[in-house]
Amino acid sequence: MQQLLCLVPTPRGCCRLPAQHTAARNATSSSTNKQDSSQSSIAAAAAAATAPGQQQEGPGFSLSGAAQDQLQVQQRLQDELTGELLDMTQELKASTLAMQSAIRFRGKLLDDAEVSLVHSTTNAQLVAAKAKQQHRQASWNFCKVLLLLLVVAVVFSFMVVWIKLTSMVGLKGRK
Repeated sequence: MQQLLCLVPTPRGCCRLPAQHTAARNATSSSTNKQDSSQSSIAAAAAAATAPGQQQEGPGFSLSGAAQDQLQVQQRLQDELTGELLDMTQELKASTLAMQSAIRFRGKLLDDAEVSLVHSTTNAQLVAAKAKQQHRQASWNFCKVLLLLLVVAVVFSFMVVWIKLTSMVGLKGRK
């Protein structure tokens, strides 16, 4: 019995030959039909492997040359899609590795920035402590200078008073 090539759509949108459809249906059926499905699968694999221009015989059908050409076109398209998928997967892997490298580099930069920040913070705390100490010392020094100026002012005032007193009393220096 001969059948024309009729592709059967599957739930995933792919197309199957009738023998492949039968094989898939038989593979999902009960365990008693496992021998029939394996024979159908073998026939479907043999159908895909025959040379173009020959008719292939299978259990209950045969493929014409045009059907085999169509099958080869579909197989070639599937191979091209598989190749493109492989290329895209390789590109994705390369992009992922590049992104991972960039993330590691930025992580290293963040770690270096953290170390620099800790060092800078410690340095700033030391400088602040020194500044506070110098401020205290400067305040004490300011007090010392004011006290010294007060002493000088008192001594100067005492000298002015002494000179006025001695001139009123009439004491003059030795001639």
